[in-house]
Amino acid sequence: MKLRSRAVAVCATAAATTSLVPGIAQAATTTPIEHVVVIYSENISFDHYFGTYPNALNKDGEKLQGSDKEAPKFTAKKDTPKANNLENDGVMGEKNPNSVKPFRIGPDHAVTTDQNHHYGDEQAAYNGGKMDKFPETVSTDIDKSSNGYYAVPGMTMGYYDGNTVTGMWNYAQNFAMNDNSYSTIFGPSTPGALNLISGTVAGGTMHDPATGEQKKIEPGKNHALAGVSEDGKTATVVGDPDPLYDDCSNNSSAGTNQVTAMHSKNIGDQLNDKGVTWGWFQGGFRPTDEATDNARARCGASHTTLTGQNQTDYNPHHQPFQYYASTANPHHLAPSSDDMIGKTDRANHQYDLKDFDTAVEQGNLPAVSFLKAANYQDGHAGYSNPLDEQAFITHYINELQNSPEWDSTAVVIAYDDSDGWYDHKAP
Repeated sequence: MKLRSRAVAVCATAAATTSLVPGIAQAATTTPIEHVVVIYSENISFDHYFGTYPNALNKDGEKLQGSDKEAPKFTAKKDTPKANNLENDGVMGEKNPNSVKPFRIGPDHAVTTDQNHHYGDEQAAYNGGKMDKFPETVSTDIDKSSNGYYAVPGMTMGYYDGNTVTGMWNYAQNFAMNDNSYSTIFGPSTPGALNLISGTVAGGTMHDPATGEQKKIEPGKNHALAGVSEDGKTATVVGDPDPLYDDCSNNSSAGTNQVTAMHSKNIGDQLNDKGVTWGWFQGGFRPTDEATDNARARCGASHTTLTGQNQTDYNPHHQPFQYYASTANPHHLAPSSDDMIGKTDRANHQYDLKDFDTAVEQGNLPAVSFLKAANYQDGHAGYSNPLDEQAFITHYINELQNSPEWDSTAVVIAYDDSDGWYDHKAP
């Protein structure tokens, strides 16, 4: 479970008895793992989910938000190792350098406001590694209580425990957790997603959304970009511009913001070069209106969260392969057949989550899969929450555990950025 800025990795693996990657003739794996599934969620720092792990408050009478059910209790195994977190490092109270001290968010307030996670503001919060300016620079405490979103002054300092993120703590108990992994850049979702698949956010170009024409980039005129080249042709992506190669960018073409293309090689290109089956599967990718000769595809599907907020499913700037001409599926075309899921055809390895369900059901799981929830289940504060996120994660891990491929599968839960939530460790 990779969490930004500091990351925690939860990896579930089991021994395998077979030796060939599915769909690849005579390509023996060097380990028992034949399938890798990366569940890529949104906007959580390590301390935000694991600040007191493995100790939960277990307060009697607490309810899960949006439910009459009592919040679950959590008791750790006796041999649980200590994590590098708020409680174990002694920075819960007066030793914490911030003006607001860390505080527990109860399960009755699981739905919170979004925090400020802009590139420059997060740098200011880190304050050269002092980690002491979070309330002043990235905390968002706007009162949205009428919409069900919890917020108090210094909100960025809040953390959940095992009474709210019980599923995540249980995965940490039973598999492997990495509390000492770090992302390479500040900022919101797109830089994290691009880094995931290519290891770089440099060399982005900006384009007219209607014609695709490349536009000159003026320094300081676009908050999503930094490090503009002298000729104004390329820049480093530090914000959330939508991808060029996606009909559903700019709210299914309702907007006119410039869109971005990337030009480096990504992991999809490398997997294709080696003949390895793979796919990115995202909620809401299947269009509600298919592309025609006169109109682009439209992504209008939506869902309601457990606490009643309705959200559009598909988010283009969460789909990193759509920024690259080599790996994009601009019109959101379905695979030519179920047997082609994971292989190169008109879908070009870009799929809806329903296609992953089909692949698992039919025993056609690609060697490498990336899973991205629809907005309402991706964990991003402000439009999702940890309860909906855990419903998504447990659904897909359970689906894999109940499949014949489980014994040869490794699952990694990773996050794109911190959302500005406090973490006490600087990289």
